[in-house]
Amino acid sequence: MKNPNPELEHILKTLRLTGIMASLAKRQREAIEEQMSYIDFLTLMMSDEVARRDQNKFDSRIRRAGFRGEKTIENFDFTFDPRIDKQLIVELSTCQFIEEKVSTLIVGPCGSGKSHIAQALYVKAMMFYLERKASYLPAYTQPERPTLTIVVLKH
Repeated sequence: MKNPNPELEHILKTLRLTGIMASLAKRQREAIEEQMSYIDFLTLMMSDEVARRDQNKFDSRIRRAGFRGEKTIENFDFTFDPRIDKQLIVELSTCQFIEEKVSTLIVGPCGSGKSHIAQALYVKAMMFYLERKASYLPAYTQPERPTLTIVVLKH
């Protein structure tokens, strides 16, 4: 569907709302088919813009972190060293330690997978942050006393 208002593209660029232009035709069709109210359509369009900006922030942070390769918990080889506590790593990947404000330290000898796990947890934490921000949950609460989790990777 073509943009019915030729000035709209210029206005959106001026306001730096380029994500809206990318999804406008699709969302316009949806709005017509579902007979959306103006407010619902505007909310949908603004949500697209927020999602695009959040994705750009996420991509930028990953780029600035300078990670080499894509490291995830899912592609970590836990069979490499069966002494690595897979359950603990998977639990850390839920990012509950962030919610609880628990410091986490990963230690172990060279080649034990510390960097892989740290990078994978960073990516999970960024996704956790963006999901939390998008859901408008209440602010973090301070735990009664600080705690520390230590993950030791032995070779």
